[in-house]
Amino acid sequence: MATTRLHACLLVLAGLVLAINAAPLREPGHLNRRQAPAEEDGLLFLYGGPQKWNLSQWTAQDDTVRNGTSKSFLELADHEACSVHFHGNLNTTTLGGAAFASQRTADLLSLDLSTYDGLILAVGPNDGKNYSFIVMDAIPPLVDGREQSGLTWEYNVVADKWGGIVAIKWSDLQPTFRGRVQPNPPPLNKASIKRFTIMARSFFNQQSGDFSLVVYGISAYKNVDI
Repeated sequence: MATTRLHACLLVLAGLVLAINAAPLREPGHLNRRQAPAEEDGLLFLYGGPQKWNLSQWTAQDDTVRNGTSKSFLELADHEACSVHFHGNLNTTTLGGAAFASQRTADLLSLDLSTYDGLILAVGPNDGKNYSFIVMDAIPPLVDGREQSGLTWEYNVVADKWGGIVAIKWSDLQPTFRGRVQPNPPPLNKASIKRFTIMARSFFNQQSGDFSLVVYGISAYKNVDI
């Protein structure tokens, strides 16, 4: 294992947002379809790095589904689609202190990550708020055209304001249903990952207002020291 090469990859991923030239900001038209993940030295790039961000692969899922008024947005943070800006507003006045705003993968994924040790988030400048990264291995069927609550696997992300690498072992993910940790859930099916979500939430009135987080990439990793 060429660990120095891997670390170089991580540093490049975390620094991609600095590689901005004078070209106008745009979403590249050649990224309309999902590309095959790119792997290098035990690091499987899912989003970001050589796997360019495609905004059409993500969609908002905010507390407006529960009659709240929070909003989230995802925009390219650089003209090369190497990073995205997750931002919006948490309004805790509508739902009595509870609020969330999130961006999730739009289509059902079918990712076999069973040979990997966990996930890496490469994040950039942010506001210091707490964020949640959520994984799902099953999506409940729609009822009357609306999504239903399901078991989620969650990790609370607290990053340095200048960003950094957040390594998430599979065992770090908390099994959660409707905001409550589940004591005896079925194991996460790492061979069938269906969805990723990046979420800002109030944690019951602990944080509110505008939020801002730059995300350079989401990757799976194996056989490396993080």
